[in-house]
Amino acid sequence: LLLGCKTRELSCFEKAPLDKTQSPPNCVRIKENLFIDKTEISIIDYREYLCWLENVYGQNSFTYKQCLPDTLVWRETIQYGEPLALSYFRHPAYDTYPVVGVSYDKAVAFCDWRTDRVFEMTLIRMKRIQPNPAQDSANHFTVERYRSGQYGVPDLSVLVPRFRLPTEAEWELAASGGLDVRQYPQGYDFDSPHMKRMAKKHQYLFHTKEAADSPGGDRKPTKIESLSPNNYGIYNLIGNIAEMTSERGVAKGGSY
Repeated sequence: LLLGCKTRELSCFEKAPLDKTQSPPNCVRIKENLFIDKTEISIIDYREYLCWLENVYGQNSFTYKQCLPDTLVWRETIQYGEPLALSYFRHPAYDTYPVVGVSYDKAVAFCDWRTDRVFEMTLIRMKRIQPNPAQDSANHFTVERYRSGQYGVPDLSVLVPRFRLPTEAEWELAASGGLDVRQYPQGYDFDSPHMKRMAKKHQYLFHTKEAADSPGGDRKPTKIESLSPNNYGIYNLIGNIAEMTSERGVAKGGSY
């Protein structure tokens, strides 16, 4: 699978939100109590994660080093990939491109970290806890530490969005865009006025090999909010780079 797959996370609240409009950041609802990111995890998202790991564990720690993406995957997948191996993850021009070269275990670790950080920020905004910029490997915030009482009496009424990789069935549900998958397996109604206008303008719906090889096409991944989202408002489920599911070794969405 090209570049070790990209990641897109799914989130479940531990119980149904009281406010039906409530959703985790960057997520859209696909059914009751179930949300998915509207975009792939971007490079700047992942660099924020690495920055936190560096601050908490140290740049020379095993924890930090084992979460670094493999930038050399470019050498193995496309011709003349050396420039991308050097610049894709590092240069700010690629901040809003999907992170690649991340293993299954690294993706799962990122999901767990994101659960803790989103819940921590929720509690800070609700003034249940105070910000602590001096966290280290021994005392950084986690959901479990909060609920065990390390920050005082915990407020168990605050909902926890648990981020994880989607199952294959959940990913396919998101990709359907809420349409009948038997009639619209890619989640788009190609007979709709919008799709017909795109076809007349010879605009590509997915970032596929055909699009990449077209005049002016781009052989590297496209930005996370490129082309047309499906009916759920989700980008690049089809094409671009294959996406991980919760089953190790199973990816969806195609890949050029």
